[in-house]
Amino acid sequence: MTAPWFLQATGQSESGARMRAVDWAATPAGPPETWPEPVRGAVRACLTSPVGGFVMCGPHLSLVFNDRCAAGMGAKAQWAMGVPAHIVMHDYWEVAEPIVDRLRRTGKAEVDPALRLVIGPPEARTETYLDFVANPIIDAAGECLAIVGAFLIVTDQVIAARRLRLLRDLSVPRLAAGMRVIRECADIVAADVFLAAPGGAPVRQDSTHPGEAPPPSVLPLVLEVMQAGRPLAAGHCLVSPLSGPYADAPIGATILEASPLRPFDDDCRAFLDLVAAALGWAAVADAERERQVAVHREVSTAMLAAMVPTATDPPGWHARQRSADARLVVGGDWYEVVSRPDGTDAVLIGAGAGTGLEAVTRLGRLPAAGRALLLRGHGPAETLRRLDRFASRTSGAESAAVLCAVVDPAAGRVTYSRTGARARRRGGAAGAARTPLGLVVGPGGRTWLDDARGLPLAGGADGAPRPEVTVALGPADVLVLATAGALGLDPGAPGAPGAAARREDLGAAVERLMATSPPGAVADALIGRGGRAPSGDAAIVIYRRPERAPESDRSPRE
Repeated sequence: MTAPWFLQATGQSESGARMRAVDWAATPAGPPETWPEPVRGAVRACLTSPVGGFVMCGPHLSLVFNDRCAAGMGAKAQWAMGVPAHIVMHDYWEVAEPIVDRLRRTGKAEVDPALRLVIGPPEARTETYLDFVANPIIDAAGECLAIVGAFLIVTDQVIAARRLRLLRDLSVPRLAAGMRVIRECADIVAADVFLAAPGGAPVRQDSTHPGEAPPPSVLPLVLEVMQAGRPLAAGHCLVSPLSGPYADAPIGATILEASPLRPFDDDCRAFLDLVAAALGWAAVADAERERQVAVHREVSTAMLAAMVPTATDPPGWHARQRSADARLVVGGDWYEVVSRPDGTDAVLIGAGAGTGLEAVTRLGRLPAAGRALLLRGHGPAETLRRLDRFASRTSGAESAAVLCAVVDPAAGRVTYSRTGARARRRGGAAGAARTPLGLVVGPGGRTWLDDARGLPLAGGADGAPRPEVTVALGPADVLVLATAGALGLDPGAPGAPGAAARREDLGAAVERLMATSPPGAVADALIGRGGRAPSGDAAIVIYRRPERAPESDRSPRE
């Protein structure tokens, strides 16, 4: 016998017909005439609902569902009516079970506007999103009689919004940044970017799986797409040529593998086309940026090199320089050595504030101006006095610290003058440099060129004279002029700990090296010592009166 309420409720739908075909007395839910009235009402509402709906009846959660729900169940709809929910939902029960447990335990409704389920057999899993609500039916004794659920399938909306977010986040100017975005994307499980090498063969530039080598079959496919200039789809993968502004022909290709949890339909293909286009713009922009950087570097290197004399050092002189920035041929520490018609040699050695390119740009034309003054035959004090005026009119030049010396081999003497050092500005990195030091080493011991210290550069712009001091320079003596970087000291901290010890260490090193090595080798050895310095900029000049034919020693710019 079938209850009248049951016949009435199930007579208007295909799912109702399925319910009438079930032997409910043989199920854990029991015959419909024994169902409590609240459960009957829930079944009536479910079968007539315009949205997907279901009722899990009794302690074993025997399933009742409507036509809209059956449409999303696939083949399960043919056998699932009256079957316990954990059997019907076995492929996503790990998601459903915690929800069911909470509904039974708390008696409160659950709402999830985008519940994610991965349904289907292992070989055909599908990602689905539901706008979901569920309510428990609780009797007077507090027992859960049934669970009533309703849902809308919102998969298309969720996937579309997710893909739009990815495309928005891909509006970045760098390929590496774009690949980082894709690594976090659920719609693309793998991505590879290949760029053409100079020989034409594609080389993988970036990948979401950098530890895995691409299969051998990939490279011919990439080369084919690059040559054809058209994308090629294979399975869930799309291989697209990389093109964009500044590129007349493809410069590479992308391989994008879509998630297997979504169909590879027209929407997916259009999405991958847009992702490939975004990566292409970023990759081409990267290549153009690198080309422009290379051009600018070539130009700037040529301009910077022009600031330093390229001629061979005069006889007896051995000078070396190193930049903190390996991309530059010059740095903030510099020197100028010239031979003059009166038989004297003149030298300027200076240090700029900061390091590398920052210091070079601050120096401006100071080294060239100093060289011009030396060639006019001025003495050290007069040279620095005239540099004061130049530095006062040249932005950044006033931050330099300079030592100027004139060597008279015939008279056996060296005359020198030094600028003072400006105090470092509090809280800023652009303080003044430490004044270079001078040292005469010979059989009579060491003589430090510590005197003749005047005002900081540009401090004597009013024309006030600067001091200069003359010391003896015997035939066996060696003159060493060095910036703080050659000692491994911070050039902007005049009171740095260890300065005195480093100074004495330099004197001992010069004595030791000069006993066994030619001056050029000594200069090479000493310039290498500054690698431990906070500032990698360094300059060192060594002079020893030549005893025989002049030795030609071109100054390398490290």
